[in-house]
Formats: sequence, C-alpha cells, structure tokens
Amino acid sequence: MNNLRTILPMALLMTALGALHTHAAVIIDHTGAADPTTEGWAQTSGGGTSATALSPDGATGFDAWQTSDTSSSAGSVRFYAHTLAPSELTDATTLGWRMSATLRLPTADQSVDEGVSFDFGVTNQIYRVIFGTSAGGDTIVAPGRTADNPTQTTITGLDYHTYSLTYDPNTDKVAFAIDGVVEDADVSAFTPNIPGNGRARFGALGSGSTGVGNWHSVTFEIIPEPASMALMALGACAMLRRQR
Repeated sequence: MNNLRTILPMALLMTALGALHTHAAVIIDHTGAADPTTEGWAQTSGGGTSATALSPDGATGFDAWQTSDTSSSAGSVRFYAHTLAPSELTDATTLGWRMSATLRLPTADQSVDEGVSFDFGVTNQIYRVIFGTSAGGDTIVAPGRTADNPTQTTITGLDYHTYSLTYDPNTDKVAFAIDGVVEDADVSAFTPNIPGNGRARFGALGSGSTGVGNWHSVTFEIIPEPASMALMALGACAMLRRQR
C-alpha cells in the first residue's frame, strides 16, 4: 500500500512534466516536396496558377512545394486547406493552437499580399500572415490582410524562416513570431465574406494577388496549456512531500 501511495504521485508528476515539454497533437502538416493533397490537404485552384515539387530548392538544400500565382484575375487562387473536426476545434479554442510555416519567397519585387499567405479561421474570424519581397531582394512579412495595411517586418535576404501564429486561451490573444521571436503579441483578426471556422490554409489565398512561395513545412497543432500541467506537477510534488 505504501508503495502504491508513492508510485501514483510519481506517475502523475512524470506525466505532468512530460506534457510540459511535449507539443500536443499535430492535426495536419505538410513536409518538403510532398504534394499536400497526398497529406490530407484539400486543394483549391484556378487559372493562372500552378504548383510543383522542388527537391531540392536550388542551393538552399531544402525540399519544398512551390505555389505560383501569376494572375490577378478573379478566381486565380492556389491554396491547400484542412478543416478541423468539431472536437479538434473545441480542443484548439480551449487548450490553444499554433499554425506555423517554414517558407521563402524565391524572387524579388513581389507585392505584400495574399499571393503568398497562410491563415486559420475560428469563430468566424481569420488570423492571417501575408508575404512579399522588396525590389532589393529582402523578405517582407505582415500579420493581417492587405486591406487592413498591417505593420510589416523586413528580413534581409530570401532565405527560409519559420513564421507562426499561436493562440493562448489564458489571454485570448494570438501572437505572431518569426523564428520563435514574438513580433506582435496581439494579432488582429478580420471577418471574412465566407466563414472559415476551423479551417487552416496556405498558398495563394487571394484572387486579386500574385506571388510565388516555396513551402518547406506547414503545421497546425493543438498545444498543451502549460498552466494546467504546472498545477498537476505541483499537486504531485505536494503528495510526495506529505508522505515523507
């Protein structure tokens, strides 16, 4: 009986500590040069767009899936989408979620707009990140949509970087980060014309936009709530302390 009293708190402690260092379930992802439609993503495409595998993407050594939109005509989109199941959406809004993408824009002088972008919709609000490049060959990124003229960040060169949107249910805010460094702690959402609740997307999202993006990886995941796990760990420690 004494052994059981010790084992149970220890098991609880190990579970909590493990959860603190582990990302929760990955709902959908894209990796390398794989066609996203083979990974569970649904494709929407129109005229003036194309997609191709890059293995590798030139001298970068990265495998990638390239989306290209050369037309600003209506319906010229090329994106990949995945809609969460109701239970997954509940977990995402309760525990927290993160959508991240590792990509680069291979050519200079691309407009900063939805021609290269990714987003996630929740409660009929969409959080989006848009990309472009300067004439001098630097990457430009902004959390938001073109119509709202969001604050832009310029990154030297056209290299791969990881961009993320992370929702924290404790603050009810979405943070935007580049390579793990938060650039905007409270990203503004917008109300779309067509509801996209629980839908993650990447590629060329805007029919009035153009752009080329090389997508090395895209991930949508439900993340654990550190505060809950920390409380569990503290409770286990207290149980062990009382037994000594």
